[in-house]
Amino acid sequence: MKLLTLFVRYGDADYQGAFKRLCQLYQRIEGLDYDAVLIDTALPTDLTVSLGPNIVMIGGDNSRREFSGWDTALARFPALLDGYDLVHIVTSAFENEYNGFYPYINRQMFDYAASHDDVVLAHIDAYPDAVRQFGRSFQTWGCSKFLIAVPERIRKLGSFVGRFGAEALFAPSSDRPFREDAPLSANYQSYLLEWLTGDGLPHGKWHSVFELSPQNLQRFQAKAISIVDEHALSMRLRETGARIVDYTWLHSRGLEQDAGSIPDEIQQVQERNRYLFDNPIVERSLDLSDHRHYRSLATLFQRRQKSETPFGRTPVLEALWLGNRVLRSQFDLDDPLHCAAIHLNQGVAIDGEQRDWLARPDTTLPQDGWLPLTRGLHAIYLARDDLRASFDLATRGGRHGLVSWWLLEGLRDARYVGFMRDDMYARVDETVVQDQPLPITCGLHALCEARDDLREQADLSTEAGRRTLLSWWMLEGIHDPSLRTCMPAALYAEVCTQVQQDAAIPLTRGLLALRVARQDLRDMDTATREGRERLVSWWVLDGRHEAQPICIVRPEEYAAVDPAIVQDALLPITKGLHAVCKARTDLRDQIDLATPEGRGKLIQWWIREGAGTPAFDGFLPIAFYHELARDIAQDAPLPITRGMQALHAARDDLREFADLADREGRAAFVSWWIREVPGNAFLAQLISRDQLQQPDATVTQDQQVPITRAMRALYTALAGGPGTDKALEQAEGRGELVAWWSEQLLRGAVPRALLPTDATLGISDPTQPGNERDVVHPLAAAAYAQRSDLRDAFDTGTAEGRLALNLWLFNFGKYELRLHIEDEEPPTHEIRRPPHGGTTGKFLRGGVNIVGFGRGELGIGEDVRMASLALRHVDMDLCVPAIPLAIGARQQDLSLRAYEVDAPLYNTNLVFLPHYETIRLLGATGEKLFGDRYNIGCWQWELPAYPRGMELALELVDEIWSSTRFTAEAMRGATDKPVLVMPMAVALPPLSRAYTRAEFGLPEDAFVFLNILDGNSSVHRKNPLAVIKAFQRAFPPGTGGVHLLFKTMNMGSAPSQWDDVLALCRDDPRVSIISEAIAREAVIGLQSVCDCFVSLHRAEGFGRNIAEAMLLEKPVIVSAFSGNTDFTNDTTAFMVGGEAIAVGAGEYAFADGQHWWDADVESAASQMRRCVEDEGERRQRALAGKHFVLAHYSPEAVGRNYLERLQQLNAASKEGA
Repeated sequence: MKLLTLFVRYGDADYQGAFKRLCQLYQRIEGLDYDAVLIDTALPTDLTVSLGPNIVMIGGDNSRREFSGWDTALARFPALLDGYDLVHIVTSAFENEYNGFYPYINRQMFDYAASHDDVVLAHIDAYPDAVRQFGRSFQTWGCSKFLIAVPERIRKLGSFVGRFGAEALFAPSSDRPFREDAPLSANYQSYLLEWLTGDGLPHGKWHSVFELSPQNLQRFQAKAISIVDEHALSMRLRETGARIVDYTWLHSRGLEQDAGSIPDEIQQVQERNRYLFDNPIVERSLDLSDHRHYRSLATLFQRRQKSETPFGRTPVLEALWLGNRVLRSQFDLDDPLHCAAIHLNQGVAIDGEQRDWLARPDTTLPQDGWLPLTRGLHAIYLARDDLRASFDLATRGGRHGLVSWWLLEGLRDARYVGFMRDDMYARVDETVVQDQPLPITCGLHALCEARDDLREQADLSTEAGRRTLLSWWMLEGIHDPSLRTCMPAALYAEVCTQVQQDAAIPLTRGLLALRVARQDLRDMDTATREGRERLVSWWVLDGRHEAQPICIVRPEEYAAVDPAIVQDALLPITKGLHAVCKARTDLRDQIDLATPEGRGKLIQWWIREGAGTPAFDGFLPIAFYHELARDIAQDAPLPITRGMQALHAARDDLREFADLADREGRAAFVSWWIREVPGNAFLAQLISRDQLQQPDATVTQDQQVPITRAMRALYTALAGGPGTDKALEQAEGRGELVAWWSEQLLRGAVPRALLPTDATLGISDPTQPGNERDVVHPLAAAAYAQRSDLRDAFDTGTAEGRLALNLWLFNFGKYELRLHIEDEEPPTHEIRRPPHGGTTGKFLRGGVNIVGFGRGELGIGEDVRMASLALRHVDMDLCVPAIPLAIGARQQDLSLRAYEVDAPLYNTNLVFLPHYETIRLLGATGEKLFGDRYNIGCWQWELPAYPRGMELALELVDEIWSSTRFTAEAMRGATDKPVLVMPMAVALPPLSRAYTRAEFGLPEDAFVFLNILDGNSSVHRKNPLAVIKAFQRAFPPGTGGVHLLFKTMNMGSAPSQWDDVLALCRDDPRVSIISEAIAREAVIGLQSVCDCFVSLHRAEGFGRNIAEAMLLEKPVIVSAFSGNTDFTNDTTAFMVGGEAIAVGAGEYAFADGQHWWDADVESAASQMRRCVEDEGERRQRALAGKHFVLAHYSPEAVGRNYLERLQQLNAASKEGA
């Protein structure tokens, strides 16, 4: 077991000697090989000091206490987690607070964690009630002071520090230490205060309580954020798919627990507390069970027609094709390869059957390269503009260029895994002379042609060129995981038939290839016996210990009995032992394997030294040790094996006091062995557990547990004395042996090698026959005699008491007393996967997954952020799942980072995406995100009728929330599913400072009109041309005191209308443009220094910029059409009339047959003049607008609407269940 320990401390004053005591804990765990990084956060972060062969001390970042300290180690050593079975996360306070679980920590616990990659072992603590942190409720957490997980679990975390800063939590006041909008529930804040500065919590009181005062405020914040970090760590571990398992619970339930059957953490705590205190103590206040809606979306992915190919028309592909002008122009849905290209272009998931189809050669293309052009490569080519622009597949050069791109770039892309079969790379290239130890494969040849450096150096028409390519491969190429398929893995360990095989171990093709590649090996002439033996010697002593990504000599070669050697020694001489003997000069000079004496000497060396050398592990299989010794009478208390006999022969002291030729000597030798085995792991290997656990055939078996050979031998050696055999003829004597043995077990005095299995002890099955239950098991009797708590709990004077005591032993005691041994073999570390993949997530009730671009700096991103804010105001659980969709807008708004999760947590989705992106997301995630959940479409849409061609989105959702009546009417016209008007929240981020006009190049003495547009939102729809025309109509050139500002972004491919705007701007110095993406706060700062917001849009689904301006108490001049009319009218805004016109061809997506608004420029000009000239009316409408938005669109008001509907849905789902 290879363990990496990350131990954090802050100096060594508070918990002096803690690390030393941790090391002592490790020392009592058999077979634990650990390396430790001691991170001292009181020391400079650039400090590194070696404290021994397996311990290094570094300075650590203390900004977030132990959590930033652990991050320091991961940042300092990027490959730190590689090569370990487990990672142990520890702090110097690991013995502080509750530490009753440490006696249960044993090798089996570590093995369990290593063999269940979804398990994290920790002591689980709990609050009396559920609390909420960053949108997620929890009641329990794993204490980070002593946590055990597999390395991959730590990698998935990314960082131990929570994704939030102190500024999100705390206020600068000791009277009210938390911000009003801190993302922590009220009871959570109360628990933190009580634990750190008050009377504690029901489960205890902190040892270092202090008074909360201005002087201690910083201390409170540092400790409180550390607790929040600890809770966030557990939350994020769960969200990676981990199950946190309590040490004591696991100990009480047994290490045979499958991870899939482990209950949730609250139940673990309750069962643990019943086990320890006969009281659950904690009441459940959180439902952690899945509540699926069991709704399949599989029909949306079914092909319209059955065919021999796995690609074809599906509802999802048809919707994507209909909704994308480019796809319609390039692809034919009746062509399977084109369907595959759409999958790749739009990110639609590809299953295994489809990958198999794509991995086959494309018969429609000429196949004239060293690697075939597969359907997968062709589909990638069709899906990507860059490849089509670079390579012409009608030409040989273009086809070769695509294959080269594949080898250099494409095959490293996770999206394209399996698009070419491994055997295509591994085929031997018949166009090249094959005169090297390993073949030049088609993959290697293609790689040589693809890389300029190889093509220049390796001329494959010459032997030197082929040798150069093979050398590069063995020294460099083989270490690139993406290229390893270029050479079949089995070839490296294949015995080479081109050289004479007379060395101790065979010369394999891989070993000979290494000789070709390495300058230091080339003088070993394998045409001579001396050269062959030198190469094998180098390999055995040095080469095999160098990092190689492949097997060059199979392990069984070392372990095989060498037929070239006479096998007359006490143990067989294997090929591995023979090779070591020839490789080491000290052995070669002293040992002549042609003589019996020499062969005996080699075995003696092996027993004394070789067997304990890790470099030679596997050279002599343990099974050979367990064979019974030859020519020795087997009349001792234990069998004498070949391994034991070899040990006896190798040690002068053993031969002197124990002559194996006589009975007394054999008994003395066995007695010595059984006394010495506790401290010697090698001795334990010399005999098998089965041999030790054989019932002793010379003893009458009339006790509750069988008297095994190991029991009798240990008793004879340590307690029984010369009269043991006589005493064991009597039942009383046999009872005394069993009682003595039971007492030794409880004291921990029986070596693990001698521990019997549960079945041997008769404690594996609590349902044994009733007539045996009335007799107290010897182990239970021994524990009963030693422990007052058992005597208080069970009255063995009654049958019921005896039965209860036995049940305690069977169900709990065997784990508590550390008696549980299942079988002889150690765990194989087979990884057991959780029953549901981590990407599917959970289906908790009472919260929502907000699906959308939470980081996107665009309107639909703000919709996600506002929904989150609204739900937080009403204490609703929420998360923002990651979605595999790319967008053109900048994604640097990190305000929801702490709410982000890799997979959804709840059984309800709020989808804040346009219809097309919703279908794209369905295609990319299949049923993992939308399946078995209640899906609510919160779609943005700007036209009067539902987007034609996007009907599939209606099949996906269960109901629709429209932000305005205008959008709701469009939705109702296309579906009979529930459509509710649910206004979106409008709120402004607090400004960190006052903004000035000078920052934006605006005149100080002018009345400034502002128009905001995003080129990705359709310039035609935003209609900036009407804005500048109205401005210039209202204020003819030469009129001073007014200014118009266009704030734009993403205008790179704007239509000709924008060119018309630019033309009018050039001749008017009163008009300016800011064309860039700026931070959200800066946009609000810009709005704050302008006088009026203008939007002469042709259609708006909602109109967030308008509402935000109103919230800033700015007058707004807007079109009297579409979604904004829910909050703009003649009382709250300056409305602009106009007329309905048809949407022009290409002006807006999904707009065929639809109409929108053409604002009247003269009306708009009039409203602009009115706004400038009538200050009283301007102020009156601005104030009315602000009040209206606050009343109906505040996060509190919107959150109440959301909560009411979601509670109705939860109530309905409970009734249905």
